Amino acid sequence: MAQETQQLDNHGHIDLEQFGNWHHDCEFVTHPDPWSGFEPVYPVDRDRYFNLTEIAIARDIPSDIIQYLDQEFGNLTDKVYAAHLIRPGKILPWHQDAYKIYCEKRGITDLSCITRVIVFIEDWQFGHGLHVDSRSIGAWQRGDWISWQGNAPHLVINLGQAPRYTLQITGITNIQQT
Repeated sequence: MAQETQQLDNHGHIDLEQFGNWHHDCEFVTHPDPWSGFEPVYPVDRDRYFNLTEIAIARDIPSDIIQYLDQEFGNLTDKVYAAHLIRPGKILPWHQDAYKIYCEKRGITDLSCITRVIVFIEDWQFGHGLHVDSRSIGAWQRGDWISWQGNAPHLVINLGQAPRYTLQITGITNIQQT
């Protein structure tokens, strides 16, 4: 499996409390192809986890939140935002994000310039998980975030009782800022 440059050193916290539970008002849509937008690390997982693989996406994020995120993540340019919902009992097995539409619209061929940020919209609950490369992330608080560059393999699980909400930011790392 060919790997692009990856970095998993970036993480932090932002204040989402000021926005309340805005994500409960979003219109989440589930794509009919559970593998749309990413490629499995292990091709056999397409069949093995077909009935468990699902993600719902909302793009109707309020403009005041977008403005706040634009400031907080000013080191990124050309940002795209999406809220994600993983329902209980659903997973995204080991996969790599393809960034296909993002790259096509911007003429990008080198995935290492792309940064992916995952912001946790709600506190961690038992059964929720995120694994990126060899790192397991859990017990997060609302507003915690983690980022990586390129196509780092990762997986998402919701084996709990409550929906798992995150906010995904995709952008280009502004290398002029340090």
